[in-house]
Amino acid sequence: MTQYEDDFIREAAETDTRARDKALAQKKNTLVKAEKRIAELDMIFKRILRTTLRGS
Repeated sequence: MTQYEDDFIREAAETDTRARDKALAQKKNTLVKAEKRIAELDMIFKRILRTTLRGS
């Protein structure tokens, strides 16, 4: 009985670890995309600012 209990606990821990790793990978991917978008927006705002200053 205790052998099955140990196996169950080990399997549950591994499943939990895999789920957390997957969630972490998804969050890292979201972060990378957000950082890329922020960089793109920064570039756009700088262009707008330069255009506005040249027009004044």
